[in-house]
Amino acid sequence: NYLFDATSGWFHQTKSDFDSLHIYFRNINPRINNINHPVFISEFGGYSYKLNDHSFNLTNTYGYRSIESKEDYENALIDLYENQILANKDKLVGCIFTQVSDVEDETNGFVTYDRKVVKVDSPKFKELMRKIKEYIINFINGFLVWNIVQWEWAILIGTPYFLAYRKGIAALLDEW
Repeated sequence: NYLFDATSGWFHQTKSDFDSLHIYFRNINPRINNINHPVFISEFGGYSYKLNDHSFNLTNTYGYRSIESKEDYENALIDLYENQILANKDKLVGCIFTQVSDVEDETNGFVTYDRKVVKVDSPKFKELMRKIKEYIINFINGFLVWNIVQWEWAILIGTPYFLAYRKGIAALLDEW
């Protein structure tokens, strides 16, 4: 069985298996409209931190919030996860950060376009990943999913809809 997301956050569809939301310019405040129709943040984040030596395009940059330093980028992501995602974990079945790696003009990834620089590797960010890992391990219905095809990072929490596991995720978690 596959989960079906009719529009991936663009507008509400009753034919989807969950309420899919894209949230970039406002606080994440999911409303549970129907117990049988869980809330999934299918895109959030989009914070842009560009490293010119590792970018696809030196003239164009796309993101929802421009950040100028690695420290500010990591602090903004930590704040986003702690105060928006983890604070709402009981209302969500999951979330997908946009995005794991920079993609052409979009410089909002954890990793640069050429995959040579990890933009989020401080002890503070690793501690955040440890907290998320601990939450997932302690919550029996939660799994972290790495979607290689779409290069998305998804934290799936608290629902039988998302009992999913990808080989190798334990190694990724241990590395972080």
